[in-house]
Amino acid sequence: MKKSSDNKKRLDWLDIIKAICIITVVIFHIGYESRTPLLNNVWWYLDILGGLYKVAIFYCVAGITLNNEKLKETFSFLFHKFKKLYLKAIIIGTTAVILHNVFINIGFYKVGFSYSGKIMSVYSLKDFLVNIIKTLLLANREVILGAFWFVYSLIICFIILAVIDFVINKLKFINNRRGMRLFITFCLMFISIFMSNTFDITIPRFSNSLVGVFLLDFTNYLFINNKLEKYNKYLIITCLICFLFAPAFGRISMNTSTITSPYFLLVVVMSALYCLIFLSKKIEKNKFFNFLKYIGKNSFSIMAFHFIGFKIGGIILNLIGIETDISLLVPSAENIIILLYYVVFGLGIPLLMSYLLKRFLKFEL
Repeated sequence: MKKSSDNKKRLDWLDIIKAICIITVVIFHIGYESRTPLLNNVWWYLDILGGLYKVAIFYCVAGITLNNEKLKETFSFLFHKFKKLYLKAIIIGTTAVILHNVFINIGFYKVGFSYSGKIMSVYSLKDFLVNIIKTLLLANREVILGAFWFVYSLIICFIILAVIDFVINKLKFINNRRGMRLFITFCLMFISIFMSNTFDITIPRFSNSLVGVFLLDFTNYLFINNKLEKYNKYLIITCLICFLFAPAFGRISMNTSTITSPYFLLVVVMSALYCLIFLSKKIEKNKFFNFLKYIGKNSFSIMAFHFIGFKIGGIILNLIGIETDISLLVPSAENIIILLYYVVFGLGIPLLMSYLLKRFLKFEL
């Protein structure tokens, strides 16, 4: 029996999954280099492992919560996403553009330095206008916002999916509309990875959205057909082994659309998702893990503000006599204590900012 993906009650286990993913994002946005070669090798492996799921699973979560009945009402669905996601993303994005020169003046950026391929410079009035327009078109990325590019990509995914669903429902000769939608999103994912791997053609925010829309749609298909919550210990062990050994066979970076192959993506992400669902459902009733639910509920805020948390953490280190360069995009940690210190600030400052925004401005991501 198929179930609806319209979840009126918040699913705690989904928040736990989001928490695990966003904590992974924060951890591996910290540059860690130990004096012990073994620890460096372990960190290298864990970094690759985290890349296999940390962002991809967020698309899957969106698929689980997708309401297919509302999706059929195309304009109403898109208007809802416009209010819920787009307006908030644009407010955050344009604010970051407006504060760009301020971040340079207070030392958060270094002029002439490359941040994720973007050479930092002082914005002129023209630069401000151009970057605000690009932000409105979901094409800009202020580096201080870190992984917040995912929210832009998710909006694009919903637009693509709504258009596909609208066209398919207008074609009366198609009998299996749900199957056709899944086939089309698979083709888009395949084309995106093929173009990136074969011709090095990658369009920021678009190429990864073509991959993301398939992960969203495929997970939705599995979820509504009760394929994700039937546990078999042998399947769980198989998925865990596939996931843990995957770094030996390929890479996934959703930000740069660096994906070894469509089949590698499908096997690894679904294996990780299956294990995460199993784990999160095992611990969701344990009050000790309630903090994960809170982190998961505020995952978008952590995406947007964790680099600001790193900067504040760096300032405090400088004040107490531990020299660190706050202009670096990725903070540097030479030991586990400093690593955990930055993790606390990378999570804590965004959670505080999220609370203050809700409390005083009624603004919630």
